[in-house]
Amino acid sequence: MQQDMTPSLVIKLREGQQEAAALLDKIYRLRLIRFCSSYLGNREEAEDVVQDVFYTILVNDTIPSNFRGWIYEICRNRCIDRLRAAKRRLDDQSLPSASYLAAQETGKLTRLVKGEQRARILQRLASLPSEQREVLLLRYIEGLSRPEIATVLAIPEKLVKHRIYNGISKLRDTSITNDS
Repeated sequence: MQQDMTPSLVIKLREGQQEAAALLDKIYRLRLIRFCSSYLGNREEAEDVVQDVFYTILVNDTIPSNFRGWIYEICRNRCIDRLRAAKRRLDDQSLPSASYLAAQETGKLTRLVKGEQRARILQRLASLPSEQREVLLLRYIEGLSRPEIATVLAIPEKLVKHRIYNGISKLRDTSITNDS
């Protein structure tokens, strides 16, 4: 198993080493912006949240052993705080646009097909209850493990597993219904 070098990067960042800051930025910034955008529906707000989270990392005295789960948890909490402050409801938020989730694409036809597939997947995801949609985004878009998702959402890992299973089952059911 590969060792996470993030804690040593955070220490170097706090010591003022610019290389560590650049590397942490490269590893996390775009992922966290995409993640926050899925809550806020606005890239500029997401960038503000991520900037605030990086500041929190800089001034915090501790470095948790599950750094990735911790940083996503902070992002999620900040996004929810912003949504509450704006009196918006999480369930009404749309999923990130296709551009946030885009993989490397080539050719017009490939972009068209991938865009159509992405639109169908996003539409199906949007139909899920927010608890299931949230765990599926964290697992399959952000690549977090079940223990990390449990940390982010402050729920037992068993519940994470249950929500992933139910969400995938509903997506399959929707797929069968829509494809028939």
